Amino acid sequence: MSYFVIQWPWMLLLLIGLIPLARMLIRARKQRSRVYESLGRTKPGSSIVRDRLRLLCMGLLIIALSRPGYDPERRAVAQTGRDVVFAIDVSQSMLARDAQPSRLDTAKQGVRDALEQFRNERVGLLIYAGSASILCPLTRDYDFVRYMLDQATPRSVDFGGTTLLAAVEKSVDTIFLDGRDGMQDLIVLTDGEDHAFETDRIVETLETAEIDLMIVGIGDSFSGARIPVENEEGNLTYLKYKEREVYTKLQETSLQELAGRMPGSSYVGPGTAAFDLGGLYMEFALEKPVSESSNGEAYVVYKEAGLILVGLSLILFLITDGVGKRLFPILIAALVTGAIAPEQFSLLEESFGTALNLQRGGNHSEAIEAYGDLQLRVENISIHPTQLAVIRFNQGLCHLELANSQGDQSPEGALASAQIAKTCFLEAKRMNPDLDRSGQRLDPIGQLIHRYEVLVQEKEEQEQAMQEQLNKLIERLEALHADQMELRGIVANRDPNSPQNRSNRKRTSIEPPPDLIIPPAPDEINAFIKLQHNYHTEGDSIHGELAMLNALMTPPPIPGEPEVKGLLNEPVELMVEAVDFQKKALDQLPEIPAWEMVRANQNH
Repeated sequence: MSYFVIQWPWMLLLLIGLIPLARMLIRARKQRSRVYESLGRTKPGSSIVRDRLRLLCMGLLIIALSRPGYDPERRAVAQTGRDVVFAIDVSQSMLARDAQPSRLDTAKQGVRDALEQFRNERVGLLIYAGSASILCPLTRDYDFVRYMLDQATPRSVDFGGTTLLAAVEKSVDTIFLDGRDGMQDLIVLTDGEDHAFETDRIVETLETAEIDLMIVGIGDSFSGARIPVENEEGNLTYLKYKEREVYTKLQETSLQELAGRMPGSSYVGPGTAAFDLGGLYMEFALEKPVSESSNGEAYVVYKEAGLILVGLSLILFLITDGVGKRLFPILIAALVTGAIAPEQFSLLEESFGTALNLQRGGNHSEAIEAYGDLQLRVENISIHPTQLAVIRFNQGLCHLELANSQGDQSPEGALASAQIAKTCFLEAKRMNPDLDRSGQRLDPIGQLIHRYEVLVQEKEEQEQAMQEQLNKLIERLEALHADQMELRGIVANRDPNSPQNRSNRKRTSIEPPPDLIIPPAPDEINAFIKLQHNYHTEGDSIHGELAMLNALMTPPPIPGEPEVKGLLNEPVELMVEAVDFQKKALDQLPEIPAWEMVRANQNH
């Protein structure tokens, strides 16, 4: 690698223009000499020096335009895409024509559509049936991937059958690269007709390699379809087993079960309908972090010497015009104050790596703080907007994850986090308009914000409705208490054994008049029982509504944390006791000697 280089050498051809310019200056100098001689004056001796300085200024400007560089620095090519491997099932069942023109052709067309939307993703291609075969390693040459996609046929693998495990192991061991954990996706296009569906080994292999799985189910899961084959005469017929035509169906249940076993994985089932695989993948990778990586690709950057030459040319030009003595100190001061500060990119890369590891580990709150500290440290440093955009983008992903985790517990907190995430994505897109992943998240997060706004509004309305219901229960409880106390007073007045009636008998003669205390008639006792029954029913109803309201106001339990009691737990327990005392009073009312206990129970 050369220490000094001319980056645009073709600009040096402009130096040829100095030859006619020099002749013009010589001719002009001769004409000035003749004019001076005609006027009887001697020609100025500095004209030759001034002309040469002007030629030197022009030469320096031309050399500056050729971009001379020195002190080369090798820098990695930053990429923000993920590694994507398409695994296409090419077993005989994929020849079924329930998806037009066939399941296999539909899968291949989906891959072509996805390639149209990819930008920085590295793509690999693998086909499998009874065994797996690599058609294309990871590459950004999408044209080559399209070419190899045309070669994907059932004859491309060693033997028949269908074994998804073979495709998974082949992609993990051979295609995916080390050091890209969490940045790799495997997209499987299949009908699920696996002859040895080893779910546990598939899950273990992918989780160990930190590879996310997206399964696309193709085919009819209800009626199925026949499998067309060519007979020995070349005529189209259908696959048979024991003289009966074989029907193949999309095994959607087993594919959904496999995708559900792994967090970060997904199953989509277009069935026999057309689908946009590129859009499905962008949605699948929507909340997955991105990271700059070079993968060995690099370019050389030279420090620009052209600015020094331009400055020197300007100084010489000012000297030739006689103003150099006045402006020279100013230029020196400008060059000194404009000196570039030492680069601190190594320290920034270390801080970014720490924040990214926190994000990958699910510590989103700590990752947000780390990204925030990193952003404060680069405010006074000349950093490329694309790198700052990645920081803001990953901050948005962290806030989005916080919103998703808070959605069920606190819609208000989820709404605030989602709004911050939207702001981060907008700023990242403004800093780097080419960061498509940031722009693609704006519509989904807008919908998410709307959903949280609806949840917050519904929660406020629910809380208002519960408050109104609680107020009504308090009014009913106060009315029930007043009625119960009134009935207790009536029972006390009609009870010969009540303290009040015993006191009245003491104040009268030894044998009180028979009309002083009139025992209650059976009809009155039945009326008391009916009233007490109604009050007990009302109390039981209030208790039921109060318990239901308490359940609604109690937050759901959080695994691993102590259970939180409801706000109305104590009133509910007191109401249980009150209803129990009402029931005891109701049971004791038919017997007058027990009315003293009736009054005590009614008093509770």
